[in-house]
Amino acid sequence: ILEELLGDDSDDVRLVAFGMLEAKEKKLSVHIHDEQSHLEKPLSNRARYDCLRHLAELHWELTYAGLVQGGLIAHNLNQAWKYIEAALAMDENHECGIWFLKGRILLAQGSMEPARQALEEAMRMGQSQGSVLPYLSDLAFQKRDFAQVHAYMRILKPLHVAARTQAIVDFWSGRENVLHFRDRRILQHI
Repeated sequence: ILEELLGDDSDDVRLVAFGMLEAKEKKLSVHIHDEQSHLEKPLSNRARYDCLRHLAELHWELTYAGLVQGGLIAHNLNQAWKYIEAALAMDENHECGIWFLKGRILLAQGSMEPARQALEEAMRMGQSQGSVLPYLSDLAFQKRDFAQVHAYMRILKPLHVAARTQAIVDFWSGRENVLHFRDRRILQHI
């Protein structure tokens, strides 16, 4: 919403939106600096793992929230990737969320097959279908595997998902109903 307000006709609205986005970016940057400082201290394996994961999440948030532009997008994704890989390399019990984050980072970087594998691993480890399947659907759509997209949408239909995702599920589900109606009409003519 704030990004859309940057294009508003009113100077006051644009300034408020810019100020709010800048404040959010600064807050995340301060958290990144604090975590990097924390990482330089002697830490237990679990504390180091948590710190690396948090750094990956913070860099991802800068990108995902649209708080960085241009070359900083690639830089932040690379930083998020670096920290997520360091956390996964540690001998810790990894929770599903770290695999989910890895999948989203890989997807944003355009690494489709590794993204799919990481997202499926997240789901195997317990990440909800409602959060993972939209990303897997996106991957299937990019590969033009519409049958797989449709299959994912059928799974998502009874789940409670975000409004934006629900609109896509409804579209694909509506398409399913249209196809069934058309198939019935064709069968009636045979």
